[in-house]
Amino acid sequence: MLLQGLAREFAYFLDGLYMSFNGAGAAVRRAVMKKVGYYPGEFFLYMNEMDMAFRIWDAGYTIRYFPDIVSYHKASPTNRQSWRAPFFYCRNLFWLVWKNQPMGRAWSLTLLLFYYCLYFSMEQKTTIYLKAAWDAVKNLGMILSLRKPVQPEVARKLRVPYRVNFTFYR
Repeated sequence: MLLQGLAREFAYFLDGLYMSFNGAGAAVRRAVMKKVGYYPGEFFLYMNEMDMAFRIWDAGYTIRYFPDIVSYHKASPTNRQSWRAPFFYCRNLFWLVWKNQPMGRAWSLTLLLFYYCLYFSMEQKTTIYLKAAWDAVKNLGMILSLRKPVQPEVARKLRVPYRVNFTFYR
């Protein structure tokens, strides 16, 4: 029973299907982008690909991974900590939920994200997650004006790694 569940769960990966993609090395057909829209400008940094992935899957398309294709992305020569990554990842998670999730899931995920903001702010002795949550709430009206929830089946299939985005200062 467990093995059957795992086989079903990983069938997407065996077929080369993925829930999202990394924009640092991705190609999207022009026709798909024209139909589902482009990167969300309001996000500025981070979670752009996940937002687009919701729309791609909701429109009936798939996302595929080709391990034989290599792309190169210029990285910073210095490994410095910045407030930008945790701030925008956190804020944009709220926006991703509010824009794309059906109402019931949006409510429960919002509560989970607020919990994560409080818990990881205390654990990591930072206020960046709370600032990001406040910025998300301040712009709630703008995000809700862009709201187009995906089909419940799509929302169930896409697994967003919510918790991992709160591990910047560990």
